[in-house]
Amino acid sequence: MVAPAFTDAPGCWPRDAIAIATTLLDNTRHAYFTRDFDHFARHFVLPHKVGTFEGDRMINTFDELRITFDGICAQFERLGVIDLYRQVINAEFRGPARIQATYLPRYVLRGHVFGDEYLGHGHLIRHGGAWQIAESTYASNATEVTRVLVPQTPPRQSE
Repeated sequence: MVAPAFTDAPGCWPRDAIAIATTLLDNTRHAYFTRDFDHFARHFVLPHKVGTFEGDRMINTFDELRITFDGICAQFERLGVIDLYRQVINAEFRGPARIQATYLPRYVLRGHVFGDEYLGHGHLIRHGGAWQIAESTYASNATEVTRVLVPQTPPRQSE
């Protein structure tokens, strides 16, 4: 279902595609470092497709999204990641309720930026009055990224 087009009423999302994408990335960054899954989850549409060079994965349930979130948080902890900066390098409207965005993530480890450079790409949609992430693709050979996002053994589906 496509939500109505953006309005500029007080308290609504910004109108600029780059600002909308940046807001989503900032909000999910905050959720990672405060371990606030509920805040994180409200920024995603399910089912959610995640793609890497290793393959694609569909996240169909909030339980599966939670497993992914917890895996990313655990990976940050194991690697000693203390912050995450994601710079939106391009974002364009593809209709009144769709944006395609590309960003460059940087991980901070005890004051040093590190990690393989890779690009993230998101399909954003306006849904239920808010912008959400409908699909995420990562152009990375980094096993740290792909191992969490597209595990070799996908999580079991709830029955």
